[in-house]
Amino acid sequence: MTMLVHNTIGRGTFDRAHSLGRHLVRIGHNVTLFAGASARSTPRRHFMNGVEVIEASDPLPARGRESGLSPFDLIHRMRSLHSRPCDVVHCFDHRPAVSFPGIRLARIRRAACIFDWADLWGQNGIAAERRPLGRVSLGMMDHFLEQRVRRNADGLTVINTALSEHAQKHFRTPIHLLPVGASSDLIKPLPKKEMRQRFGLPEDRPIAVYTGLAPYDVAYLAEAFVGVIKQHPKALLVTSGRPFPVMDQIFKAAGYADHLLCLGMLEREALAAAMSCADVLLLPYTNRPVNVFRYPNKLGDYLSAGRAVVTNATGDLGRLVIEEKVGFAVPDTTEAFAAAVARLFADRDLADEIGRRGRCVAENKLDWGFLATGLERFYQQTISSRS
Repeated sequence: MTMLVHNTIGRGTFDRAHSLGRHLVRIGHNVTLFAGASARSTPRRHFMNGVEVIEASDPLPARGRESGLSPFDLIHRMRSLHSRPCDVVHCFDHRPAVSFPGIRLARIRRAACIFDWADLWGQNGIAAERRPLGRVSLGMMDHFLEQRVRRNADGLTVINTALSEHAQKHFRTPIHLLPVGASSDLIKPLPKKEMRQRFGLPEDRPIAVYTGLAPYDVAYLAEAFVGVIKQHPKALLVTSGRPFPVMDQIFKAAGYADHLLCLGMLEREALAAAMSCADVLLLPYTNRPVNVFRYPNKLGDYLSAGRAVVTNATGDLGRLVIEEKVGFAVPDTTEAFAAAVARLFADRDLADEIGRRGRCVAENKLDWGFLATGLERFYQQTISSRS
C-alpha cells in the first residue's frame, strides 16, 4: 500500500501515517510512505521501522517543502508513482502534492483510494486562524480542495467525532473513525531524577512540560501558568518544539522570565526524555472551531510517558481524559487550568497515580497497533465493496 503526506519526517501528520504504517508492516503489509523533503538534496529512499519512506529533491525552503504545494514534490511523486503497484492508496489530507498523485495512482492501478481527514482546513477551521490575506488565498483553496478531492475517495478515515459528523453531511462514502494513538513501544516512562539531570533541570522545582508546534492556545497556556507560579513560586514551564515569542512576552511582562525554558526541536528519543522530566504534562485545547476539528498527536505521547495531563474539556480528547481519569480536563478559563496544574504540583502521589493510569491506557487501549488492525479491516472492507 502507498501512503502520502505533505509533512516532513517527524512533523504533524507524518507521525500519524508512519505510526500506522509501521504496525501494518508488522502484520504483513508492504508500506511505502511519501513525505515532504527533510532537506534540499537528491531524492532520498530509506526505511523507518520497516516502512519505505521516499522524499523528493526539493530546492524550496523548509516551509515550502512541507506545505503540500511544492511543484518539485508534486512532479517527483507523479513520476515515481506512475509504475508503482499497490492495492490501497491512503492520502493524508488534501494538498496537491498528496491528493493529485494519490488519485492518479488509484485510477491507474484500480486501487482503493482512502482519504484521511485530521484537520478542518477551510472555513471554521485552520483558515479562520490565518491573517486576512491568508484566509482569502490559501484558506479558500484549502476549503475548496478538502471538499472536492474527497469526492474521489472510496473511504474516509477521520480523526474525531466532529469531523466524522461533518463528513457524513457531505459524503456518502464509508467512514472509519481513526483517532490519535499512542506509541507505547517507543515512548516509555523514564526516571524523573535522571532525566532532569540530563537536561540540567532542577530536581527540587515543580516542572510542567509542553510540547508542540501549533500556535493556537500558547498565549492561554502562558497566562494560565503565570497563575500557577503565583501559587507555586518555584514552578517552571519547559517547552519543546517551536519557540513562541508571545509566551516569552507574557512571562517577561509578569516578571517571571526565568520560569520559562524552551528546549527547541527534539528527536523522538530526546522528546521522551524531556516529557519524563515533568510532574505534569500540559495540553491547552480550548473550545474553538480549529480545535473541535482536530486531535493533537501529543496526547498519545503524553500518556505513553506516564505523566498526568492537564487539558481542556474539548471534543473527543477532553472526553477521553475525563472518562479514563488520566488527568484533568477543565473549563476554558486560565484560572481553572492553573488550579488543576497547581493541585497536581501539590499532590505528587495523585499525579503519579494518574500518570500510571495514563500509561495503562496507552498500552491497552490506544496503542497504534490496535488502531492499525482496525484500519486493516477497513481497507479490506473497502476493497471488497469495490469488487
